[in-house]
Amino acid sequence: MRYAVGFILSLCFLFPDAPAFAQGGPVRKLGRGAANLVTGWMEVPAQVLEATEQSGSIAGVTVGLGRGLLFGLGRTLAGAFEVATFPLPNPKTHYGPMVRPEFVVFRDADKE
Repeated sequence: MRYAVGFILSLCFLFPDAPAFAQGGPVRKLGRGAANLVTGWMEVPAQVLEATEQSGSIAGVTVGLGRGLLFGLGRTLAGAFEVATFPLPNPKTHYGPMVRPEFVVFRDADKE
């Protein structure tokens, strides 16, 4: 417990304006990376459902499954990369997401 408190206090000294980072900085990148690392597998049912709704059940089982496996692997790897490099800004997106939508569970929110 003592080490955890010391670690948190040292982060406060390293990142003194942490509330600003929560908007889109390294803390957000770390959280997004951890979420995508854990929930990347959810791309499979999401893509199967999307393909089924657009083109029917056969497309859902074939195209949706293949797309879901690839997208899930990509999201999981992107999450691992974001966790590993969360203190460093990306040259192109600064601290923005590597994959869109930012989180797999908010897929429908980006369509509206």
